[in-house]
Amino acid sequence: MAQTEIIIGTDLSDNSNLAIETGMLWANMLKCHPVVMHVHISSVNSNTRHLFNPDLESKFDELANMVKEELLKKLKGQVRPWIKMQNDIEPILAFGDRAKKFVERANEKNSKLIILGWNKDLSEETLWLASTIDRVLRISKVPVLIVKDNKAMNPKRIVVPFVLNNEFVDLLEWARVLLNTFSSKFEFIHVLKDKEIVSSKSDIGVLKEFYPENEYAIEKLEEFIKFASKSNGSASVEIIPGVKSIQKELENKINGSAPDLILMSTHGLSGIEKLYMSSITEWISKASKCSVLVTKEFS
Repeated sequence: MAQTEIIIGTDLSDNSNLAIETGMLWANMLKCHPVVMHVHISSVNSNTRHLFNPDLESKFDELANMVKEELLKKLKGQVRPWIKMQNDIEPILAFGDRAKKFVERANEKNSKLIILGWNKDLSEETLWLASTIDRVLRISKVPVLIVKDNKAMNPKRIVVPFVLNNEFVDLLEWARVLLNTFSSKFEFIHVLKDKEIVSSKSDIGVLKEFYPENEYAIEKLEEFIKFASKSNGSASVEIIPGVKSIQKELENKINGSAPDLILMSTHGLSGIEKLYMSSITEWISKASKCSVLVTKEFS
């Protein structure tokens, strides 16, 4: 049976080295096959043949091979320092739309995770809709880790903003994996939208009071807290009363506490929603100062 893959994206720049190093560590600890993948946005192929002078037609294949060989040479050179860490590392070169190629590979190989490095040149004011990270988050069926600093290599303090939806149980499965792998401390945060806390119950009790229809998900959260207390990590839950801006409240809470990693789930967007930055998960993934793991479904 083929080993499960972790796909690590690179643009062949030095900025990608942190994502590769993090990906090597995660692949080793999760016992996955690491694939370092570079997607070149264009290729010399039959679709671009018409751009060439007919006199150069005979050199078409030679030029195409030169482009591929040069890119593959750079890719192999970039992953060489990590070969001793993981000798089954596999460099992959592809051409076309970056986000689609990463996701196609993940779907085809039933990958466990896609790891992408954060572009430090992006800021909160940057138009982010066209970025590879944003588009991978929206169309990927597998979790995506966005690496922003070296704390992602061994995250000991993980903040988990959550809502009690269908994806929450899958998120808890990933929390178990991280707990077993890193012995982390988990801080679950939930914002009560347009509600005020008037109960004297514990935080779990408040969840049960406000969300009786989500009894199963709350029970799973309780199980995780007990499991964490018996392991080398820990878990706590904080409920924040209704606020005007959930996004701002989460941003202030997360960046103010400086965690090593944020763990979030997303149901994705569809239709006209894809045109707007309306997902809190996407917004936090962009605004946070630390790395972010966005879960989809657990497998």
